[in-house]
Amino acid sequence: DIFTSFAQVNDPAVSDAIWPIISNKKAIQINQAWAGHSGSPFMQSDEMVAHTWMEPVGKSGHPIRGLELPASFRQESALAPKWQYFYKPLAPFGASTAVLLMNHDATSADLTVNFSDIPGVKCTTCKVYDVWTQQDLGHFTTSFTAKSLGAHDSTFLTISPTAVVNPEVLVS
Repeated sequence: DIFTSFAQVNDPAVSDAIWPIISNKKAIQINQAWAGHSGSPFMQSDEMVAHTWMEPVGKSGHPIRGLELPASFRQESALAPKWQYFYKPLAPFGASTAVLLMNHDATSADLTVNFSDIPGVKCTTCKVYDVWTQQDLGHFTTSFTAKSLGAHDSTFLTISPTAVVNPEVLVS
């Protein structure tokens, strides 16, 4: 219920779990980066999955820190692709691109992204950096697979060439 949602934010276990995400400097940097593109989806599953949630309706008049609780809820639903990939260029000429792999399904899945499918990425052997864990994952040739990505989970990556790219070589 809505009260539990408000209360969970003040739960130290919840705060400890979300703090690394909302304070992640690399994620904030990617959010604020502008290389002429705000980010877009570029691939998704043809298979759709249903999601349902409870939507608040009306107000009960019981304020909690200035907010009112809903008087009731109604069930809402929508379809989403089983998985979906987004990208955002961070530097010109494919020098760095953020990629978000999202698993919308209720079960874990291996999600593979081919570097050639990411708009603007020119490398075939690419360096992959995990934004959430703040770790270099290594160099990968042609693709990267997020193994057993949890249900309703995501992995947030940056993809860049393994060697410094001379932009003049890429301009034709």
